[in-house]
Amino acid sequence: MQITNYASGFVSELIRAGNETEQLGTAERARLLQRAACTIRDYRDDINASDAMAFDGTPDDIVYCLEHMAERVDDFAVHEIAEALLEAAEAVKVGRILVDAKQEMKARGIVT
Repeated sequence: MQITNYASGFVSELIRAGNETEQLGTAERARLLQRAACTIRDYRDDINASDAMAFDGTPDDIVYCLEHMAERVDDFAVHEIAEALLEAAEAVKVGRILVDAKQEMKARGIVT
């Protein structure tokens, strides 16, 4: 299993942004949060993880949290946004690994 270049590049971008959040403008913070939420949602759709825990549209769902932060980015402290970006990086990395694993299993005829 190998994380694609896009995913690894985006993970790196999220980590860098999480470590340098104070240097980002408000619009850039919001854009990264929203992009992370969309990416995680897309990976969930790809692996059909609608039954997974913390995927319920409540404040415990990372996609919900990221979208909420993106909409109200000025209401959050820099350290809160940094933490969310770093958590999103992990979620994107895990999502890509799961998608790759599912594709590998399909290729081998293990799942349909």
